[in-house]
Amino acid sequence: MKKVRPHSRIARVIRALPARAVPEQVRRYARAVQMLEESIEFHRGRESVLFKPEDTTPPENEQINTHAVWAVELYTPLHAARMIDGLRALGVDTDQTGFGPPTESVRRGRSYPLGGSWVNLGLFVPHGSSAFFGRIPADLPSGVTAAVAYMWTITSSLSALVVQFVLTDELEASVDRTARRNDFEAKGELLRGSGVTVQPPENVKQAAIDEARKKLRRLPADWICKHAPGAFAARGLDAMPTAELVTAELGLPFAEETRRIEYMRFLGLGWDPLAWQSDELKGWRLAFDRGDRFMVVAGRRGDVRAAGQLEHRGSDESWAMAMVANDYLQKDLVIWAASQHLVQCQERLSEIRDAGKGLVSGWFPTVRLKRIGEEFLRDSLDARTAAAELKRFSASDRDFRREAAEWKGVGQFGDRDLLGSFRDAIRANAGALLSSEERLRDSLLVETTMVSTIANLRVQRWLLIVTVLAAIAASVSLYLTVSSG
Repeated sequence: MKKVRPHSRIARVIRALPARAVPEQVRRYARAVQMLEESIEFHRGRESVLFKPEDTTPPENEQINTHAVWAVELYTPLHAARMIDGLRALGVDTDQTGFGPPTESVRRGRSYPLGGSWVNLGLFVPHGSSAFFGRIPADLPSGVTAAVAYMWTITSSLSALVVQFVLTDELEASVDRTARRNDFEAKGELLRGSGVTVQPPENVKQAAIDEARKKLRRLPADWICKHAPGAFAARGLDAMPTAELVTAELGLPFAEETRRIEYMRFLGLGWDPLAWQSDELKGWRLAFDRGDRFMVVAGRRGDVRAAGQLEHRGSDESWAMAMVANDYLQKDLVIWAASQHLVQCQERLSEIRDAGKGLVSGWFPTVRLKRIGEEFLRDSLDARTAAAELKRFSASDRDFRREAAEWKGVGQFGDRDLLGSFRDAIRANAGALLSSEERLRDSLLVETTMVSTIANLRVQRWLLIVTVLAAIAASVSLYLTVSSG
């Protein structure tokens, strides 16, 4: 039985009424609803011109698994206190190694002028799990086997928390299950101005796969925002850099041979000429989404096994892959997060600059200037400190690359160097951020002078009016007194 939507019933009633009895805007709405229904009906049960259902579905002998996901949080001087409080709340304020509590190690790391240290915060397991030595019970999300957390001190004022969630078998296959569904239908919606937009089934499926991947990446990000929020959490959950560790049984992720394999493209593992490979983390390739919002580290399971790095890591292959990748990738994730922080600081300063436009001619300029000034003082100090220290951090190539995995380009881009690209980006963004902060400071100083001048003129104008009124009142009073006398 065909499902009739409420807006469809309304549109039918409108179309049945005489044209003169219905306003033109209402009739346009009815026509838009009819157009939307016809477009959805056109796509329903119709084979896609571009893709067949089997093209977007992994073969039976293929298996896509997301073994682990990462999130990285950054702590500036503005967020240092919340960082320590968050670590204590997580239960890492006890000495389990004989070298002192991890929180004290973090404090000592931030006291060094150049930073450069890291601390293993421990292995977090769900409540009720076996409490072996070094394991910390925590309220982990459902479907997470364990969480591994490290704190990196990049500079004396900048620390990075790297959290890896290792997923259960059920959760790591969730994206694969979504990719095997072929029951997606066309979806449409009304737009303002009597327009419509319709997504064919393959687009709806792509959106569902993207949402399933995003849901996994959000697990560690949401956990950090809840327990130890920092600079990225202050800008929103989606601002936090995240990564996923994925393997395929048949397809080679990001390789040119997958260019025409549609199910790999739908899963975000299709050919990417800008992918990276490493001689240290063998069998894996690394790629970023087009907006640099997240990182994907993926490999073919046979190649990963053949690399020989999973030996002596336990009988659970998925756990072994996650631990090996975590050992090599942490410093790369920290450097990438630092680069993203500079970009987001630049965006924040741009927002403050735009908020200051038209300040002189607007209403209540003094109140607005006070609010903008407070935001500038709060965010500008953090941005300037981060830019200056990261610029110094990237000055030494040896220190910059220490403990980080080297990644080179693939194919014709084999001469490219990922860490070199990060270093160049940090230096360029830090310099641009310092210049922007200085220009914005000068601009706000000019705005402050102008607002103060205008405020003084307004006060003087009101004083003049009050003086004139007082003189008039005195004259009238004198006249009345003389007249009555």
